[in-house]
Amino acid sequence: MEQNKRLLFGIVGSIVGAFLGALPWLLAYAFGNVIVGLLSILIAIGSYYGCKIAKNEKEKNFPTIILLSTTFVVTISIFLIMPIIQLVMNGYNVNSEKLLIIYKNWNIFSAFIFDYIVSLGFALMGAIGIIANSKKHAQDIEKYGKVNTSSLFSYQSVLPEELQKIKNAFSKNNAMTKKTAVLREQIISDLSENMIEARAIQVFNLVRDQQIIRKYKGKFYFSERAQNDQLYRNGRLLIITLIASAVVISAIIVLTMFSNKRKAQENLYNQNTNQNTKTIVEIRENEHIIKDTDLKFIPKNGMMILTDSEKQKYKKMIDYEFIAMNENHTKMLYCFIDNGFNGEELSAREYLEQAFNEDVRGEIELITIANREFQKTNLNLAEADETYIVDCYITKINDKFLCFNYWYPRAEQSNLNEMIEVVENNQ
Repeated sequence: MEQNKRLLFGIVGSIVGAFLGALPWLLAYAFGNVIVGLLSILIAIGSYYGCKIAKNEKEKNFPTIILLSTTFVVTISIFLIMPIIQLVMNGYNVNSEKLLIIYKNWNIFSAFIFDYIVSLGFALMGAIGIIANSKKHAQDIEKYGKVNTSSLFSYQSVLPEELQKIKNAFSKNNAMTKKTAVLREQIISDLSENMIEARAIQVFNLVRDQQIIRKYKGKFYFSERAQNDQLYRNGRLLIITLIASAVVISAIIVLTMFSNKRKAQENLYNQNTNQNTKTIVEIRENEHIIKDTDLKFIPKNGMMILTDSEKQKYKKMIDYEFIAMNENHTKMLYCFIDNGFNGEELSAREYLEQAFNEDVRGEIELITIANREFQKTNLNLAEADETYIVDCYITKINDKFLCFNYWYPRAEQSNLNEMIEVVENNQ
């Protein structure tokens, strides 16, 4: 029972630590719009310390817990947390429908898969390094015996009596503060009276590496505070690490923002130099001929067709043929053309039933718009709640499906048929 309890605590601690280690990685993605695979090493480090705090690092299953926790957190972060971040940063409500749209978009999903492979590779390399170091640490303890935690240094050990000898050497020379620091050679000379000189040099270097022996103006002193306070001992390294991480993340964010701004300027320049556009003001269409059809959309009742730049926000989710809204955004109509499902031969009604599935609210009816038969129904979308009605219209043109989704307030009526017309032959 006690062993199972330790195992559970180890797993929970490891996962919580891994998620904390993932924060810099996720922040770089959220605010810099980039995935820095190297930062995923912090996930493995967080997993290790989480497991260590839970007192599970000495168990035989410790390496397995670290590897599985690291893999789990990288997977959840890439395929769930990062898509949610993308939705939030682009102003969308987070729900299963929106997530499915991302997963179905191969361009977006394939990018996540690539980032997953890179990030998982870095994270697992970090985990393997930590496990190897931990095993070496355990071997040192077994070789030298159980020693005080303040006398364990990286991959080698300083025995308690050796630590006391070096402390006595500094005390003998009254070198316990930076104001009374002495030359290294003096301490080595005193230590050599009680141990082999080569070992005295090795012990001095090990203790110095742990910041217990500190350097001041070319001389050295022994810090009792550093000996007894591990946080203080590693404080300088921790500060340097945090500063370095902050600089790297800040640089990534600044470079990404600069790159995005430059791309936006290039896009604007390309739009402005288009041979059909001689002005920097983007022209708004007053009608839209739907490609590969004999239909055109003419906005009425306050509706306006969005310009290309206005439509960019929505293109990240799906490539719409056009989007129209009224000025106060209480009505929205969007149109897209779909190839169906893997070449499967479907009627317009069958496509509607499969594509929207459980979102179909009412009966499917056959109506005629612009001399063409459409399958029409109401969609039960969570984001529409009790405020809007969402009408869905589907017709089949050759081997593709033309789809309209029309959002409007419940107090009003649908008037899509007034805005869809047949293209005249001379157009």
